[in-house]
Amino acid sequence: RALSLWVGQSIRLLPDEVIYLAQMSQAKLFVCGADFPAHVAAVQAEAQLSSQLSANTARQISAAVHYVDQRDSASRVQFQALGWASHGLVRQMNRRAGQTSREVALIADIDRRLADLESRYGLAHRLADLGRQRDAVIEAEAANPLVTQLLDDVQQLGLLKAGKVEAAAQVLGEDARSRTLVVLVVTGLAVVLGLLTV
Repeated sequence: RALSLWVGQSIRLLPDEVIYLAQMSQAKLFVCGADFPAHVAAVQAEAQLSSQLSANTARQISAAVHYVDQRDSASRVQFQALGWASHGLVRQMNRRAGQTSREVALIADIDRRLADLESRYGLAHRLADLGRQRDAVIEAEAANPLVTQLLDDVQQLGLLKAGKVEAAAQVLGEDARSRTLVVLVVTGLAVVLGLLTV
């Protein structure tokens, strides 16, 4: 016996709504009908973009701080490569269908804040290269408010997507209730017809 929980999905849900439900339920398996492969592919792509952006941003900040502390050339290369990758992911997210204007604005803010962080850390790196370690640390620490703002934007985007999921769940609930009523009426009519023909 396996301990399992069924989390129903619908083709009516947008990919980001399905992702939210899958993440909140900590789904380990996703089963769908053969007629929904495009929907599943969109859900998987959206989940990968979000996951990659989160991981890249964390690794990029870590590499930036490590370079200021250690002046390790590998950290500098990693910082730059992850920056390019993060901006690319943001562009892909921005191009996804079904985004509201608020989501597009938040994604643009995330991209701008990433660029601001890169500028701030870039200056800290140059100062460290010049042997001005104290100034480099101060400049790197000045990036902390930008990190907070970036995380706030990401959280707001998540709340918007959660609101979309809640609205879709209400619509699906109403749809399920109306279908249940129809099934009960049809079943009742079948019982009445069965009794009349006996």
